[in-house]
Amino acid sequence: MPRGGADLYLDLILSALPEAVRRAVEAWMPRYEYQSDFARRYVAEGMAEGIREALLRVPGRRGFALSPELQRKLEAEPSVERLERWLDLAVTAQSLADVFGDA
Repeated sequence: MPRGGADLYLDLILSALPEAVRRAVEAWMPRYEYQSDFARRYVAEGMAEGIREALLRVPGRRGFALSPELQRKLEAEPSVERLERWLDLAVTAQSLADVFGDA
């Protein structure tokens, strides 16, 4: 499915629903949590990939060059929470050691 294809399908489905049902579904969706392990895993992987991309970009914009070792450390890190913590630190850190430790 092309990127954004799911949005098109959702729009088609929502447009076919009676208004009252559509409103109920739309009200419910912001609180929706993925039910399957499959969906949770792929959403987490997508989030991690996006944060990794930011972690490759933000330090460079701040004048820091990531060594190949640090790039490998980023690629190997599966924890979204740790990646988020590193990204938060990368925005204001004075050095890469402030973000990643001694790696």
